[in-house]
Amino acid sequence: MHVGLNGSAIGINYQLYTGGALMHSTAGTGLSIDFGVETTAGTYTVTAVNTATGCASNMNASAVVMINAVPVAYIVSGGGSFCQGGRGVDVNLLGSNTGVSYSLYKDGTIAGGPIVGSGSAVDLGIQTVAGTYTVKATDRVTGCMNNMAGVAVVVVNPLPVVYPVEGGGSYCAGGVGVHVGMSSSQTGVSYQLYNGSSVSGSTVLGTGGILDLGAQTIGGTYRVVATNIATTCGSNMNDSAVVTVIAPVAPFVSISTGQGDTVCRGTLITFTAMPVNGGVAPSYIWAINGVNVTTGSLYSYLPNDGDVVSVAMTSATACASPAIATANIEITVEPNGIPAIAVTAAPGNKVCQGTMVNYTSNVTNGGPAPSYAWMKNGMVVGTAATYSYTPVSGDNIYCVLTSDYHCRLTNKATSNHITMTVDTAIAPTVMISADPGLDIAYGQTLTLSATILDGGPSPYIQWYVNSQAIAGASTLTFSGNTFGNLDNVTCKVISNGGCAGIAGEGSVTIHITNVGVKQVTVSNSDVQLLPNPNKGAFTLKGTIGNSAMNDNDVQMEIINMLGQSVYSKNITVHNGAINEQVQMSNVPANGMYILTLHSDVVSKVFHMVIER
Repeated sequence: MHVGLNGSAIGINYQLYTGGALMHSTAGTGLSIDFGVETTAGTYTVTAVNTATGCASNMNASAVVMINAVPVAYIVSGGGSFCQGGRGVDVNLLGSNTGVSYSLYKDGTIAGGPIVGSGSAVDLGIQTVAGTYTVKATDRVTGCMNNMAGVAVVVVNPLPVVYPVEGGGSYCAGGVGVHVGMSSSQTGVSYQLYNGSSVSGSTVLGTGGILDLGAQTIGGTYRVVATNIATTCGSNMNDSAVVTVIAPVAPFVSISTGQGDTVCRGTLITFTAMPVNGGVAPSYIWAINGVNVTTGSLYSYLPNDGDVVSVAMTSATACASPAIATANIEITVEPNGIPAIAVTAAPGNKVCQGTMVNYTSNVTNGGPAPSYAWMKNGMVVGTAATYSYTPVSGDNIYCVLTSDYHCRLTNKATSNHITMTVDTAIAPTVMISADPGLDIAYGQTLTLSATILDGGPSPYIQWYVNSQAIAGASTLTFSGNTFGNLDNVTCKVISNGGCAGIAGEGSVTIHITNVGVKQVTVSNSDVQLLPNPNKGAFTLKGTIGNSAMNDNDVQMEIINMLGQSVYSKNITVHNGAINEQVQMSNVPANGMYILTLHSDVVSKVFHMVIER
């Protein structure tokens, strides 16, 4: 990095130092000076020496040169081979650093990331493209880069060539079966025949031509899986071969009503026999509750609830076994009804902001598969039996039911409306005031009062002294006369109401001295130090002396408890008024300090606490 001086004088020699060592010496030109590129880390300063007189002076400020390290080179691992179309393989880095990002490259081209390091191994993802993978790390703060050690090689093995499956057909039970084979094959590939999901026979090696996989005597759909012997990659061959074994015919009959097994009271039902393997002209006998009533393929009547209707079919198909098939259906007769729906909300219609609310429907006469339309502020937002979402205040929720109850007298019903009230989750704010103040003498009674915002109507309150809960101190005020110097008093609050259970707190620090030092009060003086305690930044504001003190200087000095001065400053008073903002450049350690304001005619003393 370049180090220079923004100006120079002729006749002056400028010497560059770091760590006490002289690095360069350059004569002044009357212009700015560049000492050149510095590669040694350290703090650089410049001393100017008059070549005629030998007088020397240190130049303002300094320049800091830092050398940033490149990211640690961790080992790239993973990779390997997989079959084309497969999941792929992982590429990993066996270690990482926080604040460093890692990018994956394939054959020199970016392939993934960047991924921010976690301090442990990094998974750079599953890779499905063949190539050589490397990883480059970049420090997210300095921009320094480094290649990680090693590579991961990904190999994609091809699948066997897909050929059509041929053969199959029908044959009679007890025959020799039918052949199944391949229209072509590959050498180095084995072929396995499957009947459905079951292996059929042994694997057969490809010949480079037509392949016969043998005669099959078991009915089913046959498929072939090819496997490369070297890579184990496999492919399903195209198409399939169906082998059908002709067996004795089993007749079957079912009953159709056109409206299921549940009807409304007073409905006339026509029962229809639905034959399978019944032949050209099967015969039928119908019965109700075991009593024969008629013949033919159709039967109509008004059922009663619980009636069992049966039919016996005599098949006309050759080789039918058995010759007669039966079926029955039990009828449910339901009363007519009006659909209704009511909805409820859990945990209720008054919730805290961000709370998920679950709405549940209670349906009457909805049928086996009703449909729902959940409405929010007049818009459809859900179609299930329940609905969940995070509401905002004022949302209006209700549900429209469309019933498929068999005996409904109307199709739709609308539920009750639920209007949501949503409270905002805000942590309580606790402000503590002290009477007579936070600077007291030993044994003096101090009353602390808490003001709570966003705590709800009746928040839980507990006072603590130095993190210890005070028994019975659970109101807005807390008094005591046994406080010690720098005691920390905290009021902790837990809110109630719509957003109950949110914690907040406020704290103050008490300052006590054995001699009871007070601020020195001078006639016509009223100066405040705010805030107190502070972090080394504060304001002095008010009047000191009188208006005759026009543009006079007052000396401000801060002294630690050992009597050592840690900060001083001259402050100008205008017409007796002071308004000075102070920012300590080197903030001292936490503790109590004495701040004095003094001149020839006035003096004022403060106790000041620094808490960083």
